[in-house]
Amino acid sequence: MKVAFFFFTCCSLLFAFTIDTPSARVDIFQAMENKWITVKAVSKGGNSEDCASIEVKNISGSPLSIVVPSGTLLNSINEDEQDIIVTQPATLFVQNNGTAGKNLYGFCCQASGGLPVSGNPFKTEMCGDELLRKLAEHLAVNSYSPTQQQNAIWAVSDRHSIGGISDEEDKSAQPLREFTANLLHQPVPFYQVDYGYVPNTVFVYAPKTLKGTMDYRITVSGKASLYIYNPEGEKFETFFENRPMQSGFYKQRFSYTATDMTAGTYRVELVVDGKLICENSITL
Repeated sequence: MKVAFFFFTCCSLLFAFTIDTPSARVDIFQAMENKWITVKAVSKGGNSEDCASIEVKNISGSPLSIVVPSGTLLNSINEDEQDIIVTQPATLFVQNNGTAGKNLYGFCCQASGGLPVSGNPFKTEMCGDELLRKLAEHLAVNSYSPTQQQNAIWAVSDRHSIGGISDEEDKSAQPLREFTANLLHQPVPFYQVDYGYVPNTVFVYAPKTLKGTMDYRITVSGKASLYIYNPEGEKFETFFENRPMQSGFYKQRFSYTATDMTAGTYRVELVVDGKLICENSITL
């Protein structure tokens, strides 16, 4: 009787321990590599914000908390459709032999493709682009509008202009412009381009406005001229010409309707007494 009672007590404690043991917190890629889970990710029919969903089945033998980190790449099986990079981490609690699902928050990282069709599958991978992963991690802990986040991602993934990360009413994009420029080892642009992009649509090059403030210095007094040349080398804008100016620091604000501006690099030149003093560039 004592042996039977002891056996029953041990089994009861083991059962209680098994039920009460908290689930292990595991990175999804570790769980996939160890074949603890199966994963199914599909499109919800868009390319930004809650645009995908994931379903995880636990076959490990124990409860798991599966972490989908920022920087996870949802690689479209259909090569004509855009890939998505996850920018907000997600956690799924999955009982053994159970299944759990969740929406994933992310943005398109392949501007040239078509919108992922609802229900079409993704392959779940860790993004191989270190710069994109670092940007995704930054977006996970900072507050920017969806359009600002999308334009920052395209600045890295598709080399769009960093100037496309533009301010929106009370939503300043300057910290994101600075972070992205430092990530790409480029100067922080002195201009902003509004492409009028609407989330969950395909990107089309159609700039609406270009605005900014140029800072420049004249070291020797003289007659100064400030020009902008288009990508073909033709004079696009003359701010002033042969204006008598003293040495010092100056600012030049500008704002254009950009609907007729072609894509490419615009060159800014400051000339004093016929000599090029400094130059800068604007990329659309």
